[in-house]
Amino acid sequence: MNNKKLEIGKVLERLLKKEKISLTELAKELGIPKSTFFGYLQNVMPKKIEHIRKICERFEISSDYLLFGCELCGGKCKTHIGRDATIQGIFKILEINKIIE
Repeated sequence: MNNKKLEIGKVLERLLKKEKISLTELAKELGIPKSTFFGYLQNVMPKKIEHIRKICERFEISSDYLLFGCELCGGKCKTHIGRDATIQGIFKILEINKIIE
């Protein structure tokens, strides 16, 4: 990912505006606490792969796009979708390591 800057806050704002949905509505729909979304809007790295999966499925985007953004394709190109498995694998390893600690 070449040390890309985390862009989840900008991406979420863009998606909410595009879909004309409020943060409160999205939090309720996905079952993710609103306070967690406030952290994401401040570019706090998601700690749960399940949150990433739910958001990506809701907006039909790749996790690479959600986390790092891409103005050109909106996360739907083959490059981004191909990286999803890698990113999700990394989060799974982090979750397992957290349990072991």
